[in-house]
Amino acid sequence: MENLKERCTSIPWNLFPKTYQDAIETTRALNLRFLWIDSLCIIQKSIPGPDSESSKDWLEESLKMGEYYGNATVCINAAHATDDTVGCFVKRNPLSTFPCKIQIQLPTDTKPESFTSCVGEVYEPLYHWSLPHRRSEANTPLNRRAWCLQESTMSIRMLNFEAEQMTWECHAGQANEVCPAGTSFPGGYTYIPTMRNVIARARAAKFNSEPYFDRRNTSIGHGYPLSNFEPITSDMKEGDKAWDDMWKAWRDTVQDLTRRDIYTGWDLLPAISGIATTIQQILSFPEERYLAGIWDADLPRSLLWMTQIRKQLAGSDHPIKQPQRNGRSPTWSWASIDNGNVDFMNIWVGAKEPANPFTVLHPPKIVPIEGSTRFGQIQSGRLYLSGYLILARVGGKDTRRSDEEMPRELFNRSFLKLEDPQNKDGVGYFAADEINKPVQDIWILPIRVYSLRRNLDIVAGLALVRTNNHDGDFGYEEYSRLGIVYQVPLTWFLNTTEESLVIV
Repeated sequence: MENLKERCTSIPWNLFPKTYQDAIETTRALNLRFLWIDSLCIIQKSIPGPDSESSKDWLEESLKMGEYYGNATVCINAAHATDDTVGCFVKRNPLSTFPCKIQIQLPTDTKPESFTSCVGEVYEPLYHWSLPHRRSEANTPLNRRAWCLQESTMSIRMLNFEAEQMTWECHAGQANEVCPAGTSFPGGYTYIPTMRNVIARARAAKFNSEPYFDRRNTSIGHGYPLSNFEPITSDMKEGDKAWDDMWKAWRDTVQDLTRRDIYTGWDLLPAISGIATTIQQILSFPEERYLAGIWDADLPRSLLWMTQIRKQLAGSDHPIKQPQRNGRSPTWSWASIDNGNVDFMNIWVGAKEPANPFTVLHPPKIVPIEGSTRFGQIQSGRLYLSGYLILARVGGKDTRRSDEEMPRELFNRSFLKLEDPQNKDGVGYFAADEINKPVQDIWILPIRVYSLRRNLDIVAGLALVRTNNHDGDFGYEEYSRLGIVYQVPLTWFLNTTEESLVIV
């Protein structure tokens, strides 16, 4: 803040970090006039949280970052760099990109035989996943940063400076120094339901609707025609492939985000606010349908998130921190957990009707912090539901890890047995949001009913605890989330009655 006026006038070249200098030179080489760098264009926060002096500018600008990336001609990434002093251009081993071929002749009894050997590695990039940079891109320093997820998702084109070579990626294909002509994605870029693909489809569908485009002859790169893209619309429903793909892509984005390094938990929701805003625009949703990192159109699936025990990321020197509730977002949101390593339960096959045994009674109440929006930092949130509550007791730890009837997400998860408080019978399993936090009694709220192979109807749902408060607007009993439950027999709920509640 103290040098803001001076920096708005000019910045001496020698004060730019090496990466900034290289980015400026690259921008000039591409004959582009403007370059946006977040730490130059946003007043940086000196203190985490909403109360620091520089937070106002950061709160406003951080919500626009997805728009900046989405409208940029190209995004320049120093993918290999651990910080801004490393630069884009580094010394590298040329044999990793262009192996040296050596002709060798060996004498035999009849005639000399010859063959070619190589010093270095040889790649035959027939498909995009065989390109050499795909081997290590997931472990680059850039892809370990939470804020960089939005960059790679929203950018139309990316020029990556990696440890071994430069690579290029756009919506239709990618190229590198081994294969400069590039390879197109088989079946087009949208054949895998990632969020980047969903956004590509939406952009292409938008171009399709413009009257001045000849759809037959217009492409988004590598000759992939815009006419092959169909729009995703808000009148779709569960079971429509494009609709299901979009929500799966959102949940996958959340999983990716929570596995990355992030400076403060305050940044979790702002770090994907641009992606969330884009989804809202794609579907023409009112912003009220976005609920602290969860969409009401995907509410049952998105409520059944769980935390995983964190492991050291390859190449990361950050200390391992286990999941811990941060108190900032509503407990039913995955954004309420720091170091969450979030997964979502995949139990939608074999669902029974009514598959979702709960009802949303009133529009959820989301309160952003001052200066933010629903897509940014959240102060509180209330979810008004009607459902069937039952009390269970948390027992001892279950040592099973490979039961074929357990979802794969639970195989390597620490979970506890649940008991009927009356007769001590086992009634399912409990996975806590916070590892090793002591819990005795929980209230179970069914979220999904489905069947096992033995034709046994069972429930997956939320594990709740009473806060001993009542909602000020409707007077409902107030609960907070502790985790999720799994494999609870549906018959256990036969004598329960439907109740109204609020989860905070």
